[in-house]
Amino acid sequence: YAEARASAEPSELAHYAYNEALALWKLGDVTNALDRVEMATSDPDFKARASTLEGSLLLQQASVATNAVSRLELEEQALEAFTRALQADPTDAAKRNVYRVRERLPEMRLAARKEQAMQRFGSIPFEDLTRELRDQQRALTKSVPEIADFRSPRLRLTHAQGLAEKVSEQADRLFPLLEAFKQITNETVRLEMERLTKEAQERLDSAALLYQEAQLSDEPLAQGEEFAYRIWRDCADERDVVAEAMTLQDHALHGDGALYPGRDNQTEVRSLMEQFQVNFPAWADQKIQEESQRERAENEKPFTEEDKVAILKMTEEVMAMLEPPVALPARPQILEKLKAIYERLPKEKSSQPQQDQQQQPNQQNQQDQQSSSEQEQSASEEQQEQQSQQSQDQEESQQQEAQEQSQPSAEEAEAEDLNALLQKAEDRNREHEKDKARQRRVPTSDPRDW
Repeated sequence: YAEARASAEPSELAHYAYNEALALWKLGDVTNALDRVEMATSDPDFKARASTLEGSLLLQQASVATNAVSRLELEEQALEAFTRALQADPTDAAKRNVYRVRERLPEMRLAARKEQAMQRFGSIPFEDLTRELRDQQRALTKSVPEIADFRSPRLRLTHAQGLAEKVSEQADRLFPLLEAFKQITNETVRLEMERLTKEAQERLDSAALLYQEAQLSDEPLAQGEEFAYRIWRDCADERDVVAEAMTLQDHALHGDGALYPGRDNQTEVRSLMEQFQVNFPAWADQKIQEESQRERAENEKPFTEEDKVAILKMTEEVMAMLEPPVALPARPQILEKLKAIYERLPKEKSSQPQQDQQQQPNQQNQQDQQSSSEQEQSASEEQQEQQSQQSQDQEESQQQEAQEQSQPSAEEAEAEDLNALLQKAEDRNREHEKDKARQRRVPTSDPRDW
């Protein structure tokens, strides 16, 4: 057939190419068979048969593909080939071929998406992933009303589509969580966590579709923020919990709106410290044991039983001051107590994940700065487009915000780290001034329901 095809007239080329492809397929040479059958798909007399053979060859390649992404690509190509065959000769067999491939594509697309998400986020330590999930969700929720404020439809659509991509990426971060939950031995808990995670993923995917068309509803992201925050709380390191309590307390001290939609800042500080009070003793005992077994640098103070007792005492004092209603004069005292607790907590010196935790107080500031920078750039473009006389005022305001949001170094000593935490809270206060009027109350669930 190869020799006949090489010397064939143009009208006979498809006949020999098709038969050569069949022979190559029977020999197991799928790659060359595909190359030959493509020569026959353009001939009207062989289009149906050649396209059917092409689809079958592609399905055979898909069956031995080593990853889900390649398998999906080959299956989609096979569907295109079977569709061409159906159009050329609409037989029942051709309809069945199209139906069978189309029926399994959604599952294969999900598998390919999960594979890509695991390659991107699967190596991130679980605690770091939950922290990143919380911070990203907070930034996304905050950006919706900012984009909705753009007066230019073109800019609003452009940034809404960019937001849609970020929301899809946020949904992809949930795949490693689902894999981690498989290790939960309590089946009831595992199934509930998987259910909640899948529901959150569906809400994010729905939100991404809305934002792709510039339908800027903040409700799906507000619900997702509740889930992301609860997941983070369940897995947070004790230092991380106190750091978050400090951020919320600073927010409450300055009288700003709720940092989390539908949750009072001061109430959330108390909830976090209740969690800390319950979990800290066992965590501290583990740290004391680790301290006794590791070598310390010169002049490095170990974490001791005395530190544990002192922290527990300060925690009791904080909890007493947090009894509702919290008096306004007590709010700065609570913040100072939280700062003292944070200073006395043990510091990890060698693990990279813990270094990431120590840098955590600055991560949200970085995201807020990035979101603010995008908003400033968009506002500038909008002003140029409309040739508004407010351009100079906006530019001066943007310069002032950029100066106010100078990023603190995460590599300074512990005292500077604490100052950076407070500076981050102040920066975020300014960023949330516009959000106070827009925030909605979202029904919340008790974490004990989980």
